[in-house]
Amino acid sequence: MRNGDYNQDFKNQFEIFYEELKEFFNAQGLDKLLDSIKKSANDSGLSQQIDNFWHYKHTQKGASFDLGCITGLRQKIIGLNQSIIEDNGKKTLYQLSALADIELEKFMFMKVSEVLN
Repeated sequence: MRNGDYNQDFKNQFEIFYEELKEFFNAQGLDKLLDSIKKSANDSGLSQQIDNFWHYKHTQKGASFDLGCITGLRQKIIGLNQSIIEDNGKKTLYQLSALADIELEKFMFMKVSEVLN
């Protein structure tokens, strides 16, 4: 689609539609989920954990990746979920953080697999 011979307006609208479709089906990437949580949670400790994770994710490769960074972030997210579970006004944040925890677990599994292989 991006490299096809289509009208630029059509390409732009298709990209918007594609992003909305991913959001609708909760198929956002981990970075996007964490960014949404960071903007919504208003928790400086959590924001710092997210920044640390991004730093490691984008600079460290293979066995040198700090698994403690992922574990610490997951613990912060679980703590966030426990604190907002009863707050109906934060259902979206709860959903985003639950999805992020699942994605972090997948990411951790991938990193552990890299270390073992």
